[in-house]
Amino acid sequence: MSESIINSEWPEPSSGRWPAAFNYHLDDFAGWLNGAGAESRFALGLFNGDSALQSCLDGLEDHGIVPVMTSSSDERPLPIEIVQHEGSHFNNTLFMIDGLHAGDVEHRLTTLNAQRNMLSRMATWVLLVVRNIESLCALYQWAPALVNDLKKRSLFLHPSVSQPEDIAEIDKLKLWARRRLVPEQVFHTFMTGAQIAGYTDYSRLLRSGYGSAFQTNLTTHGHQWNSLWLGTYGPLESRGLDLDFAEGLARHRIGLSDTEKRSLTQRLLARPIGRLASGLDPRDGTEYLLKAVLESDDPTSLGADWHEQLDETGTLWAHDPTKQAILKYVTAQGAATVGDVTLCKEALNQALEMAEDAREPELMFDVASTQLKLNLALTKRLEARTNLDIVDSLVPELQSPFYAGRALVCRGDFMSQIDRNPSKQAYALAKDIFDLHGYPAWSEAVSARLEQL
Repeated sequence: MSESIINSEWPEPSSGRWPAAFNYHLDDFAGWLNGAGAESRFALGLFNGDSALQSCLDGLEDHGIVPVMTSSSDERPLPIEIVQHEGSHFNNTLFMIDGLHAGDVEHRLTTLNAQRNMLSRMATWVLLVVRNIESLCALYQWAPALVNDLKKRSLFLHPSVSQPEDIAEIDKLKLWARRRLVPEQVFHTFMTGAQIAGYTDYSRLLRSGYGSAFQTNLTTHGHQWNSLWLGTYGPLESRGLDLDFAEGLARHRIGLSDTEKRSLTQRLLARPIGRLASGLDPRDGTEYLLKAVLESDDPTSLGADWHEQLDETGTLWAHDPTKQAILKYVTAQGAATVGDVTLCKEALNQALEMAEDAREPELMFDVASTQLKLNLALTKRLEARTNLDIVDSLVPELQSPFYAGRALVCRGDFMSQIDRNPSKQAYALAKDIFDLHGYPAWSEAVSARLEQL
């Protein structure tokens, strides 16, 4: 089954892998800073407490970066240290602005919003320190132009014993989804104890690497998700079961009985993609056709017009761009099976456009990486280079070691036709990431590539 349909790659369960995730996010952020030269660096840091902030400070120093803690105050919203800073090409000073959660927040943020050019000057590095959901929402409310200037977002999370925070207003949640702001969404899931987390929300949290840090700051809903991941969830009771959690059970619970499968199939009538990804029975013509194309060695056995049948039945999903993108991606897979290169390329191009319209960065990544493989097989390196650029551009957005590892696999594939040494280096780095963060199947796949080289 295609991963774009599954969209549910979870790391192996662990109770103590979060330090590796923290180091990954820290190394990623520090590398971005140290590659600045004379450029400005303006970023958002999402912290869940003093211990996370202190670990970040210590880690930045290990990377040769000099962090300077400053504070926004009612009297001087823009810290004087930044005003007086005169950077050079050799800048290594990072100003971290704290205090956005105290005092007259509206005044501080509207002033920073008006003076934002001071934060994006040449050879100036600035990190806004956000400590809670209330501050994050205030930032988007009172400093929209300042937010638009952000060049990077990073997650710095430690295990927390604090009470779950209140959820954000619906307009903020919709805004983050519309702008594909995965870090904000993961931070919200973490800080609120997954009170309203859906299947994708929790999956993104796990793929950020912070799943094992998310075991003390939980609501009842959060405990359910964690117990599913850790394999400790009790007997299945589908009556009254949350729809997203039911989908999680169907996709990830091992050893479901036939009775449990029938129960979940009934509960997930409104989730056709979830049912297909879980291997549950299809319920209508579109689903039957999708399943047949995915599982068939020869889709033309369904008729020479099998892809037209898909398009026709897919009109039922015309209102849902995500389902439409998946439909085109399935069409591409079927076309690849029968060797129809033209149809495959056309369907992949459409799938990528639709995935972007649907604000689905994970699906965009899957489609672009598939396009890369196709173009390499066709020796169309210029087009493959474009695919690789798309993949690389999505890694910072997704804030996940899993996708960073997969991007390295794509880079290794791209370089393998030119020079084996950089290809080997990319594969080796990818394998290290997959081993460290709990993706054994991907690690084995990379090992096979290394052996081939």
